[in-house]
Amino acid sequence: MKELLEPFLAEARELLESAGEDLLALERNPQDAARIENLFRIFHTLKGSAAILDLAPMTGAMHAAEDLLAAIRAREVSASEDLVEACLQAMDQVEIWLAAIETTGGLPPDAQESGTALARLLREPLTSGRSDAKDAAAGEGLPGWAEALLVRHAAALGKPADGSTSLVAAKYSPARDCFLNGDDPLGIVGRIPDPVAVDVLPVEPWGRLAEMDPFACNLTVEILARCSREDLAAIFRLVSDQVELVEVEAGIGRGPGKEPGTLAAAVIAEQRAVLAAPHASALRQGVEDSVLAAVANALEHEGLSGRAKRLRAARAEGMAADAAIDAALSEPEDVEPAQAPAVQEPGGVARTLRVDVGRLDTLAGLVSELTVARNGLAHVVAQAGAGAGADTMLRALRENEANIGRLTGELHRAVMSMRLVPLAGVFRRFGRPVRETAAQLGKEVDFITSGGEAEADRAVAEALFELLLHVLRNAIDHGLEAPELRVQAGKPACGRIVLSARPLRDRVVLEVSDDGRGIDPAVIRQLAALRGLLDPEQAAAMTDSEAIDLIFAPGFSTASSVTDLSGRGVGMDAVRAGAQRLGGRVEVESTLGRGTTVRLVLPQTMALTPLLAVRCGHETFGLPMENVLAFQRVAPARIIPVKSARAVAWRDRTIPVVSLPERMGTDGEAPEGGDFELVVVRAGGEPVGLLVDGVIGRMEAVVRPLGGVFAGLPGVFGTTVLGDGRVLLVLDPEEILQ
Repeated sequence: MKELLEPFLAEARELLESAGEDLLALERNPQDAARIENLFRIFHTLKGSAAILDLAPMTGAMHAAEDLLAAIRAREVSASEDLVEACLQAMDQVEIWLAAIETTGGLPPDAQESGTALARLLREPLTSGRSDAKDAAAGEGLPGWAEALLVRHAAALGKPADGSTSLVAAKYSPARDCFLNGDDPLGIVGRIPDPVAVDVLPVEPWGRLAEMDPFACNLTVEILARCSREDLAAIFRLVSDQVELVEVEAGIGRGPGKEPGTLAAAVIAEQRAVLAAPHASALRQGVEDSVLAAVANALEHEGLSGRAKRLRAARAEGMAADAAIDAALSEPEDVEPAQAPAVQEPGGVARTLRVDVGRLDTLAGLVSELTVARNGLAHVVAQAGAGAGADTMLRALRENEANIGRLTGELHRAVMSMRLVPLAGVFRRFGRPVRETAAQLGKEVDFITSGGEAEADRAVAEALFELLLHVLRNAIDHGLEAPELRVQAGKPACGRIVLSARPLRDRVVLEVSDDGRGIDPAVIRQLAALRGLLDPEQAAAMTDSEAIDLIFAPGFSTASSVTDLSGRGVGMDAVRAGAQRLGGRVEVESTLGRGTTVRLVLPQTMALTPLLAVRCGHETFGLPMENVLAFQRVAPARIIPVKSARAVAWRDRTIPVVSLPERMGTDGEAPEGGDFELVVVRAGGEPVGLLVDGVIGRMEAVVRPLGGVFAGLPGVFGTTVLGDGRVLLVLDPEEILQ
């Protein structure tokens, strides 16, 4: 089975992403037949895959989802918002199961219970209002087999605890040739939730062993289970002609459950009263922490340590105290806070990446060419051993070095291209968070994505979700106005947010644009001074772009109060830090009253980057060739002083000149009776001249972003290793000259 888990996990996650996109589209257009058909196929595929892997709870839940979609497709029920929400909950549960399978190799212990609850939720729209939900013979007394079953197991029934669960009796008589038909009676019975009793009886007396037919089923199974009649009917759906179901008694619960007892309930009620009382704002944090500690201790005293853990986890996530208590009490005791699955855990399975066959063919061809080049190098070695002349050897070595260099470069690019994934998969994950955030804030949002075919390295794509989620939440919370304010401003009540991507040379550019209120630099300056980030004089002297850049300052927020979504000043700061860790940058453009665009410029992949190596004093730096327009020697007389700066005439225009050694804090850039070395680079779309002490030459290298304490160092694109083992800093001219 482990060999099947890896492709199952990959396929299931792809199906869930597609289902999420279809469900949100279906919510906007409930009559979209293509979306309904695709969703039906998705849940049908998930059901079949789960059945192959013997994941009974998941099979049952997906079967219920399939039935619901079949009813929507047949126009028996309409695709209302509630039904879409139920299907989204099914997706959430499958995600939890997939995470458990990936980390442990199997479903969590509570899978049967959660699967049954989910199936009941999905089938509720199908059973509500149906008159045949009850057994037609209920008023005429129980069948004899059901009465005998109840008598045999009266001691196991216990006393009613509440009216939430029915007691259902089932008599399952598998067909005599059921094995030949592919049925598995034991597997079917094993999927029954919360069985009270299972009796296996022979249909006919057992004969002599030598005369028995091992391929004939001679069994009847009688079952008592605490679940709904609909749940059992779903399990026996494929063999419904072989089953008799009777709801024998309603109101028999599960006995004492793990719910807060009298003492814990009293403590929680008192602590809620404390929260509701007025408190000074300076004391509020301490009061909430004290209340949550008391509630957690009361839950642990009652043996509800799982809920106590959930309470602390909710608080750690920044949830408000009342909401944290509600979250802890709403979960079953045996449900632990969801943990993010590790990439590879003992008993888990490796993560996979689908690769286009054409890229594999290219890689195989390059490996073949590299083998030929290696054989050519072996021939050169043989010539050297035979005493070939130095000139002949040098020429042969140069030819082989050039050939191997070309092949290794192409091989590296081919391997890196195999790590590229379309960003459409990342984009699909944002539909639901945007929907939920907008609903929480009482706003209407038209969320549009474009450019999903653009590709990025898998590591970049995985890191993008958290970064873009911060930006999208900020756009909804701070960017878009409330519907009534938008109408007053002459805008549609529904705000518009566009998430787009496009390739740019060896980078990928992602933009989140909204048509909201925009960023007011005057308000930013005022808040920065008010909150002590800047002196009032410093704030007043800032340009508009410098003021807008303050939204990335740690701890800075434009929110007037702290909520579950904003107000702590960590959102945009985390976005810039995350982009810098990936070797990229963040830019913001905003027009007051018209909207804001947040732009992330990130490396597409860790491919071989063409560099120009330059010398500054005793240091060597690299400049990306994509930024280099030209390099040449210029006479000192051509460098013209302009006030406190310098300029030079280049290609019939005057461009500013900056000393790179001066910017990097190194000695140099003083020609000894000779000319300056000038490198013209593109910065902000305009050419700028960099004075250096020498141009070493071009090279290709794998540039890696800085990590550890150096992560996010301004002006540094990354590092690479030179042939002599030294580390070369690769500079970002855009930031160096900013």
